[in-house]
Amino acid sequence: MNGRAKAAGRPLRHDLIRAAALEAYAAVRGDGRAAAAALEHVLRREAKRLYSSERRAVAEALWGLLKRERMLDMLMFGASHPGAGSGLGRFGDSASEEFSSLKRPRGMELYSLRLSALAVLEGLPPDEVAQRDALAPAQRELLRGAARALPRAEFELLSPVLQVALEGSLGDDVAALLVEEMGAEGALDFARAIGERAPLTLRANELKTTREALSKALAGEGLESTPTRCAPQGLTLSSRVNAFSLRAFQEGLFELQDEGSQLIALLVGARPGERIADACAGAGGKTLALAAQMRGKGELFAFDIDERRLGELQKRARRAGAHNIRIEPLDETAPPRALRGRDGSERLFDRLLIDAPCSGLGAIRRVPDTRYRLSARELERFAEQQRALLSRFASMVKPGGRLVYATCSVASLENEQVVARFLAAHGDYRMLPAEKLLPASCEGLVRGGALRTTPHEHGTDGFYCAALERRA
Repeated sequence: MNGRAKAAGRPLRHDLIRAAALEAYAAVRGDGRAAAAALEHVLRREAKRLYSSERRAVAEALWGLLKRERMLDMLMFGASHPGAGSGLGRFGDSASEEFSSLKRPRGMELYSLRLSALAVLEGLPPDEVAQRDALAPAQRELLRGAARALPRAEFELLSPVLQVALEGSLGDDVAALLVEEMGAEGALDFARAIGERAPLTLRANELKTTREALSKALAGEGLESTPTRCAPQGLTLSSRVNAFSLRAFQEGLFELQDEGSQLIALLVGARPGERIADACAGAGGKTLALAAQMRGKGELFAFDIDERRLGELQKRARRAGAHNIRIEPLDETAPPRALRGRDGSERLFDRLLIDAPCSGLGAIRRVPDTRYRLSARELERFAEQQRALLSRFASMVKPGGRLVYATCSVASLENEQVVARFLAAHGDYRMLPAEKLLPASCEGLVRGGALRTTPHEHGTDGFYCAALERRA
């Protein structure tokens, strides 16, 4: 956060930005609130006081703190023994065994110091920041650590797990899992990638337009876009913009959707006239993509236990012109009403998507506070839930139909292992090779027969998707 930056000829008011950023950060790290909700609450209240450029600065400061918290602490408080870090210690406000025994500030004092250190890490002189933020002499000394960063030679002395933990501001157990699955180099690349800003990717709504026509419409609003490499209806914007304010969005010409997420919809392969279900629809990003594939013909059911999110899908469907979506709140134990026809007969689905609740490890760059809720135990809890979901919905697919399982996680515990256990227990299912269901441009995105994307390898969020066919 550079306090000397200017926008529209007006200097940013650092004191207002700092106060708002600290309030949102304290709500996340102190009170456990979701970052997006905490930020929205603060910015809505301060909407009349802050310029739009200042609101952006508040958001950038909050995201910067969440993405670099552990590195900031390392730089300020040092390491007691650089070779350590393979344990499963916690992080955050309690120093793990890798940090020195220096008594650190806590609460708002610590949060304030981290925000000052972030400004130094981003290039401002430590003395200037210390004076600007009225830091005490002892705090000024700590701040100088952030100015030198961590020398490469010193960083490379750390264990692979600690390197990944510091770069990604991750817990040691999650960092250890990544190193085990990706190798030290791959895990470090992943940790660095989740600290970068995710691209702003759109999906052209085929019910109303084409990718080429959308690109022209966006150009008419002064925005450059480039086609995504794999997803045939995707566009990536070249600049950051409030996409919801665009005329093209208000007219329903596009939805915001990561390229990897668009590929999951392609693996479902919905066709006009079919009977399709999105079992964990949420706010409906993939549901809307399926509706476009179906050209408005056939039945598309959106299930979810969260009625509030289904209400959001209803609004999005109206804007998109997707009129064949049938929304049904789901009971966690009872089967969907959509399984029964008016005459009481059973009506199975041609294709069913389970975009399962997961750790969100693959989409962490979009939801940076996710990393503070992750642990190996949490991943195992999600895996149990995912196995139960697959077993629950397996009988709702027609013989010869397709069951598609997806997560936004890069952990095999939630992906390959879940699918392997399902196939072992359900002999009437087999995996379809994903490479035969995706465009040729997707070469290199398939591993073990399933779609596998990562931010450091493909620039997309991290997704896993397996297409399973029920034997006829």
